[in-house]
Amino acid sequence: MDELTEAFNKLNLVPSSTKKKDGTQSWLFLDEVGHEYKVSYEATSGIITWRCNNSQFPNCPGKAATNGYNKPVTFKVPHEFAPSIKTKVKELSANIKSMAANNPDTTKNYFRV
Repeated sequence: MDELTEAFNKLNLVPSSTKKKDGTQSWLFLDEVGHEYKVSYEATSGIITWRCNNSQFPNCPGKAATNGYNKPVTFKVPHEFAPSIKTKVKELSANIKSMAANNPDTTKNYFRV
């Protein structure tokens, strides 16, 4: 039961195609509606502010906040657009790549997404 509760409280994160300035992996947060966010600011108190990451609407004011990389999510500012299927495709591609990386039978050249 604890594993189920822990899985429920985790955010839906997928690896970003770009790295942070220090070379570490950066993450994208996908909400239940279908919007995509990237980290805007990480406070020393553990609060993470996320901002909209839609390239078609670069000035979208959409913002959310979380306590670390866990739920609950506080939506601060709404988006200027409706969610698109592009975010769901990105999520599924990340899941497939993760499963392929964890499966010892697949090689990098054998499985491409």
